[in-house]
Amino acid sequence: MPAYAPNPTHKRKWTDAGAPAFRSDKSPCPTDITVLECHELLEASTPEDPGDPRSRRYAARRSDLGVELFAAQAHSPAGQEPIEFHGYRVPTAPAKVLRGLRDRGDIVPAEYRRLVRGLS
Repeated sequence: MPAYAPNPTHKRKWTDAGAPAFRSDKSPCPTDITVLECHELLEASTPEDPGDPRSRRYAARRSDLGVELFAAQAHSPAGQEPIEFHGYRVPTAPAKVLRGLRDRGDIVPAEYRRLVRGLS
Protein backbone atom coordinates (compact mmCIF):
# COMPACT_ATOMS: atom_id res chain seq x y z
CA MET A 1 0.00 0.00 0.00
CA PRO A 2 1.36 3.46 -0.84
CA ALA A 3 2.16 5.87 1.98
CA TYR A 4 1.40 9.60 2.13
CA ALA A 5 4.22 12.03 2.96
CA PRO A 6 3.50 15.79 2.82
CA ASN A 7 5.49 18.00 0.49
CA PRO A 8 5.99 21.50 1.99
CA THR A 9 6.40 23.11 -1.46
CA HIS A 10 2.60 22.78 -1.87
CA LYS A 11 1.80 24.36 1.54
CA ARG A 12 1.10 28.10 1.86
CA LYS A 13 0.94 28.12 5.65
CA TRP A 14 1.55 25.98 8.72
CA THR A 15 -0.52 22.80 8.79
CA ASP A 16 -0.47 19.61 10.81
CA ALA A 17 2.17 18.52 8.25
CA GLY A 18 4.53 21.25 9.44
CA ALA A 19 6.08 24.45 8.13
CA PRO A 20 5.31 25.73 4.63
CA ALA A 21 7.88 26.09 1.84
CA PHE A 22 5.49 27.13 -0.92
CA ARG A 23 6.81 27.64 -4.44
CA SER A 24 4.76 29.59 -6.96
CA ASP A 25 5.33 26.94 -9.64
CA LYS A 26 3.49 24.38 -7.47
CA SER A 27 -0.25 23.87 -7.02
CA PRO A 28 -1.18 24.96 -3.47
CA CYS A 29 -2.86 22.51 -1.13
CA PRO A 30 -6.19 23.58 0.33
CA THR A 31 -5.73 25.04 3.80
CA ASP A 32 -8.60 22.95 5.20
CA ILE A 33 -7.17 19.52 4.34
CA THR A 34 -5.54 17.43 7.06
CA VAL A 35 -2.79 14.84 6.85
CA LEU A 36 -5.37 12.22 7.86
CA GLU A 37 -7.63 13.23 4.96
CA CYS A 38 -4.62 13.09 2.60
CA HIS A 39 -3.95 9.52 3.77
CA GLU A 40 -7.61 8.66 3.14
CA LEU A 41 -7.54 10.23 -0.34
CA LEU A 42 -4.41 8.25 -1.21
CA GLU A 43 -5.97 5.00 0.02
CA ALA A 44 -9.08 5.67 -2.11
CA SER A 45 -7.11 6.83 -5.16
CA THR A 46 -7.15 5.31 -8.64
CA PRO A 47 -3.81 4.69 -10.37
CA GLU A 48 -3.38 5.98 -13.91
CA ASP A 49 -1.53 2.75 -14.74
CA PRO A 50 -2.72 -0.10 -12.49
CA GLY A 51 0.33 -2.19 -13.46
CA ASP A 52 2.81 0.39 -12.15
CA PRO A 53 2.93 0.82 -8.34
CA ARG A 54 4.65 4.23 -8.81
CA SER A 55 1.99 5.46 -11.25
CA ARG A 56 0.35 8.83 -10.62
CA ARG A 57 -2.88 8.31 -8.68
CA TYR A 58 -6.10 10.37 -8.60
CA ALA A 59 -8.87 10.90 -6.06
CA ALA A 60 -11.89 13.18 -5.63
CA ARG A 61 -13.15 14.92 -2.51
CA ARG A 62 -16.17 17.07 -1.74
CA SER A 63 -15.74 20.50 -0.20
CA ASP A 64 -17.56 23.83 -0.09
CA LEU A 65 -16.14 24.37 -3.60
CA GLY A 66 -17.82 21.21 -4.94
CA VAL A 67 -15.78 18.32 -6.26
CA GLU A 68 -12.00 18.71 -6.12
CA LEU A 69 -9.56 16.39 -7.86
CA PHE A 70 -6.21 15.47 -6.39
CA ALA A 71 -3.22 13.79 -7.97
CA ALA A 72 -0.66 11.85 -5.95
CA GLN A 73 2.86 11.48 -7.28
CA ALA A 74 5.52 9.07 -6.06
CA HIS A 75 8.53 10.91 -4.68
CA SER A 76 10.47 8.21 -2.85
CA PRO A 77 13.49 6.63 -4.57
CA ALA A 78 12.81 3.62 -6.80
CA GLY A 79 12.98 0.42 -4.78
CA GLN A 80 12.04 2.05 -1.47
CA GLU A 81 9.12 0.43 0.32
CA PRO A 82 6.56 1.60 1.08
CA ILE A 83 6.36 3.94 -1.91
CA GLU A 84 5.79 7.48 -0.63
CA PHE A 85 3.47 9.84 -2.46
CA HIS A 86 2.62 13.49 -2.06
CA GLY A 87 -0.56 15.00 -3.43
CA TYR A 88 -1.87 18.23 -4.86
CA ARG A 89 -5.00 19.63 -6.49
CA VAL A 90 -5.42 19.25 -10.25
CA PRO A 91 -8.02 20.72 -12.64
CA THR A 92 -8.77 17.36 -14.31
CA ALA A 93 -7.47 13.81 -14.79
CA PRO A 94 -7.07 11.38 -17.72
CA ALA A 95 -10.41 10.32 -19.22
CA LYS A 96 -10.01 6.65 -18.21
CA VAL A 97 -9.40 7.72 -14.59
CA LEU A 98 -12.42 10.04 -14.66
CA ARG A 99 -14.56 7.17 -15.99
CA GLY A 100 -13.40 5.02 -13.07
CA LEU A 101 -14.21 7.77 -10.56
CA ARG A 102 -17.66 8.16 -12.15
CA ASP A 103 -18.34 4.42 -12.25
CA ARG A 104 -17.32 4.10 -8.59
CA GLY A 105 -19.63 6.97 -7.61
CA ASP A 106 -16.86 9.38 -6.55
CA ILE A 107 -18.08 11.92 -9.10
CA VAL A 108 -21.55 12.24 -10.66
CA PRO A 109 -22.15 12.09 -14.44
CA ALA A 110 -22.49 15.89 -14.76
CA GLU A 111 -19.12 16.39 -13.03
CA TYR A 112 -17.58 13.73 -15.26
CA ARG A 113 -18.79 15.56 -18.40
CA ARG A 114 -17.45 18.91 -17.12
CA LEU A 115 -14.07 17.42 -16.19
CA VAL A 116 -13.71 15.54 -19.48
CA ARG A 117 -14.44 18.76 -21.40
CA GLY A 118 -11.49 20.30 -19.51
CA LEU A 119 -9.18 17.83 -21.28
CA SER A 120 -9.73 19.35 -24.72
